[in-house]
Amino acid sequence: MAYDPASHAVMRVSPLIGDNSHSAAFSWNGSSWRALVTDGPPVDGFAIDPLGNDLEACGASTYSPAFAIHASCWQWTGINWVPAQSSLPSTSNRTVTIEAEVDDVDRAQLLIIGWLVPPVQNQAQPLYVWAWDGYTWMLLA
Repeated sequence: MAYDPASHAVMRVSPLIGDNSHSAAFSWNGSSWRALVTDGPPVDGFAIDPLGNDLEACGASTYSPAFAIHASCWQWTGINWVPAQSSLPSTSNRTVTIEAEVDDVDRAQLLIIGWLVPPVQNQAQPLYVWAWDGYTWMLLA
């Protein structure tokens, strides 16, 4: 869930049950949830982009070329999701599973946390953290 600065409402997004290729977005009016989009992109969550002051979501089609992030990222227009310009060209097919997206208001950046899939056999699976500064994704850890 996140606050949508465009509509001044709390929003929720969730993958559709049995269909990981779509998501649904809902808005809270103070007493009930209202469906806004039921055929959205495959995203599990979203967060406010502190620089753009809008909602950003990154989906499952995410790759890691030399640990740089290439994500299927989306921006909420207040009505629907549109592809965001926050992706980098992919040079690898190592999928990254995004576990969480959070807004780091103090540093004015959006963070995504995830790990490589498939994991390297017989090795610990490290978590990676990428930051979106409004222009590019940067690996932090």
